[in-house]
Amino acid sequence: MICALAGCGKVVDTAPDAGPSCTDGIKNGQETDVDCGGSCDGCANGKVCSTGPDCENGICTGGACVASTCSDGVKNGTELDVDCAGSCGVGTCKAGQTCTDNTQCQSQMCAGTNVCIAPKRVFLTAGQFSGAQIGGLTGADAKCQAEAMAANLTGTYKAWLSDITGSPSTRFTKSTIVPYVRTDGFLLAQSFDDLTDGTIAGPIN
Repeated sequence: MICALAGCGKVVDTAPDAGPSCTDGIKNGQETDVDCGGSCDGCANGKVCSTGPDCENGICTGGACVASTCSDGVKNGTELDVDCAGSCGVGTCKAGQTCTDNTQCQSQMCAGTNVCIAPKRVFLTAGQFSGAQIGGLTGADAKCQAEAMAANLTGTYKAWLSDITGSPSTRFTKSTIVPYVRTDGFLLAQSFDDLTDGTIAGPIN
């Protein structure tokens, strides 16, 4: 019996198309470069990207993934928080950032909640005031704030004074975990109660 090809001889693949994947060696789908970015894993440095998540280190600059630095505003590498600790070194974590020990914080103070805290600063005014020169609590507060600003100290400062309208116990936040330090960093007290118990660690100057 003789047999002959009855059709055109073309083999038709009826298997469904698997579609783009992150391992097919082709830039397709939502990828920003070959098999990376978009719905795939982050791309290596030098690869094309659209946004930070397209890169393995989270930094996309000028359409390309770039190496991480300690000023890129992204938590990456061995950093404990954004541009803080790890490869960025000691004393690089700001108040409110994660820490595991005091040396990692700019303030050298890591609270029990593993967060860097900014100490409350205490200083003696350069100017001497008395009587009407003070201007009541409002005037005294203004003088403290002015000297603080002149010394580039941030935050709100008030005079440690009392009158019939108020006293430090009613005018100040009574911190239980934030320490009080002089402007040179010297630790005066561990808390408001410690500051007002009649004994502090050194003179205020």
